[in-house]
Amino acid sequence: MIIHLYTFCRDEELLIPFFLSHYSYVDKINIFFDVNSIDNSERLILADKRCKLIEFDFDGKYRDDFLMYAKNSEWKTSIGVADWIIVVDMDEFLYHNSSIIGFLKRCKEESITIPSIKGYDMFSAMLPVNDGTPITEQLKYGVRNKRFDKKVIFDPKKVSNIYYRPGAHNCDPEGYIKYSDTYSLKLLHYKFLGPLDRFSKRWNTFGNNLSAVNLKNNWSTKRLDPRQAVYRYEYAKENAVKVI
Repeated sequence: MIIHLYTFCRDEELLIPFFLSHYSYVDKINIFFDVNSIDNSERLILADKRCKLIEFDFDGKYRDDFLMYAKNSEWKTSIGVADWIIVVDMDEFLYHNSSIIGFLKRCKEESITIPSIKGYDMFSAMLPVNDGTPITEQLKYGVRNKRFDKKVIFDPKKVSNIYYRPGAHNCDPEGYIKYSDTYSLKLLHYKFLGPLDRFSKRWNTFGNNLSAVNLKNNWSTKRLDPRQAVYRYEYAKENAVKVI
């Protein structure tokens, strides 16, 4: 099977090595890259021959309208080539406890076009160590988050449009749509990593750089409240259980 992945990157040098390793079964990785990144993200991405870098620049502002457009349209360049499309953010790791390829083959046999997924916010007070050990073997604890039951993988031969809404937590797909009855796939959202200070800094940086479009449409405006970062981090810390 041919699998293509679409994602977005800005200052993700911590997760990139784990992301690329985790999605080793993907044939092509298309990355929309914010040129305002200030870390080593670009160098790490270009070291992987599967990656295609697509640069964009909105003066450092976060534009959910652009991200929504890209998620809903760019995957169509893979129609006629890919058997499956994955659309995730760089902190989202699609996980199966045995063989994801075997599972996807069964989905094809059963005419499933959008596998059902259970989402989790992963938590660790320690950052993962880039020593070749998969992040899923290092950080196994998290909390259930139904907002991350996202439709991040689908069959482009049967799904004609995915129509993600802002944040891609919900969508309105068109075409031949058949969901799986079981939740064999998990979406591990590696968001709460490292000490609170690190998480709060990233949260507040995002909030301080929301675009006028985001503010007008009330998209991601929870990021304007620094107290939310503390509350969400502490909630994940206190309620995390073994997920994988």
